[in-house]
Amino acid sequence: MIVMYVVGIIFVIFGGIFLLINLHFFRNGKILQGKVIGIEKYLSRQSNSNNRQAMQVFYRPIVEYIFNGHNVKFAASFGSSAISHKIGQRLSLISLHKGAEYVRINSKFLWLFPLLFFIIGSAFAGVYLYQEESSNFKVAALVLSLGLVFFGYQQLKRKKLLDAITDGLLKVDILDAEELAKKEIFFSDREISEELARSYKYSLPITIAFACALAYGVHYFYTQLSTQTLSYLEQLLGDPSAITDIQMHLGDKPFLGFLVCLFFTVMMIYSVFYQSRRR
Repeated sequence: MIVMYVVGIIFVIFGGIFLLINLHFFRNGKILQGKVIGIEKYLSRQSNSNNRQAMQVFYRPIVEYIFNGHNVKFAASFGSSAISHKIGQRLSLISLHKGAEYVRINSKFLWLFPLLFFIIGSAFAGVYLYQEESSNFKVAALVLSLGLVFFGYQQLKRKKLLDAITDGLLKVDILDAEELAKKEIFFSDREISEELARSYKYSLPITIAFACALAYGVHYFYTQLSTQTLSYLEQLLGDPSAITDIQMHLGDKPFLGFLVCLFFTVMMIYSVFYQSRRR
């Protein structure tokens, strides 16, 4: 399916952009030490198909570090649904000399998500090209993809949008006293413990309910699978290399439902164990 190839190329481009940004920091930046002084609680709003606003609670650290002799406070670029930092925790930072706002937390997650997007995208594109029998089409698809990327790069550069976009991706929000006061921030371990207690009181039962519903979905779609798809699953368990033949079975709609429910069931089960350990 051509959609698989297009999605793969988009993932490769997305992952490649952030990998290049990380390389830019490591090549031109310097390592500094920062300290977590608070945990910010904020809402991420997203619109669904009915144009309704869905809100998800996230947490991110507020970090303080010294830049050119001045104390600087900033909010991490990305948050998570769980509190993963402690008050007073020391962090390794990477800072560019351009200004105090050009800084980011030096962690393995800087590389993890871009690499995942890059690898998954490469796998999608590779599987599609592997299944495609026409050599001419393979060459044309690769040339067209590279040409579009190069054309887009040149257009952004010509209109001076490339520097503006890159600059925006590199920056973090510097916080002064007034901006800190506007945010919901926990500055002590006691406040964090109270927040966790409130969160787990509702989130754990909801997560368990979702896990059960998804597990039922796995069972339901499994019972709807064709005999041919069931044989393929047995083959896949014994020979993981058979994953290259998965495209042949994607036309079986219950198989797609089975895969989606299975993936999210595993995620929900992991979330249940993770939340239970943190109670």
